[in-house]
Amino acid sequence: MHETLSYIARELAKRGYKITEEASIRGIAGFSYKFDLIVEDPSTKKKVSLMYVEEVDARHVIPILAIRYGMDMKHVIICTSSDEHAARLLREAGITVLSFESISDSSKLLEFIEKIFKENKG
Repeated sequence: MHETLSYIARELAKRGYKITEEASIRGIAGFSYKFDLIVEDPSTKKKVSLMYVEEVDARHVIPILAIRYGMDMKHVIICTSSDEHAARLLREAGITVLSFESISDSSKLLEFIEKIFKENKG
C-alpha cells in the first residue's frame, strides 16, 4: 500500500474509524471489487473507499465508474497527478479525486476524508 494511504489509515484509526486494508467487497450486481482501504464510521456505519492510482487518466474512467455504480458508498481516488478531463468525468459521477505531490500533503487529504463523513451524517 502507498505510504500516504498507510498514514491516512493509521491516523483515521487513531480517531476511532474502522479501517480495512486491501478489502474485497461484493457489489450490488454480485461482482467483487478491491479497494486499498475501506474506512467506516462506527457510529453511522457509513463507509468510504479509498484507492491509490499513480496517475488518473482516460483508461481509469470506465473501470472506476463501474465500481461507483456497483457499490453503495462514497469513493475517493488519491493520485499524484490526473488528466483534467478524466478527473472531471469522475467528479461529475460523484467520485472524489484528490491529487497530492508529497507525503506532506497527507494531513490535508486526511482532513478532506473526515469532512466527507461529517457531510454524510445528516
